[in-house]
Amino acid sequence: MGFERWVWLGVFLLGALGILAARDAGEKDPLLEEGRALYLRACAACHGPGGEGGIGPALRQNPRLGSVAGLREVILGGREPYMPPVGAEFTPRELAAVISYLRAALGPGLSPVSEEEVSGPARP
Repeated sequence: MGFERWVWLGVFLLGALGILAARDAGEKDPLLEEGRALYLRACAACHGPGGEGGIGPALRQNPRLGSVAGLREVILGGREPYMPPVGAEFTPRELAAVISYLRAALGPGLSPVSEEEVSGPARP
């Protein structure tokens, strides 16, 4: 392959990457963005900014992220002996946002959840 072909291939690949990046940037879900901000504020210190774990267990690709009820219970009620109830003061929208972020961004790419799916009294 001649030099000119390599140049054109490079130009094509850079253009394709630019299009993909622009598409992804334009498809930001406000609920997931809010969930990401809440995760970084309330969860990342223990679970890592990318869900890789640390003091708390790794959340990235964790199969337990599939259970909305399980996530709700742990976020609202904590888990002995180390995890406090970090979401005890969350509004239903904030709870839906952080659970949606966990499932979609850190988990196996599951769909976001609604406020209705996470509403109800906290379980001890």
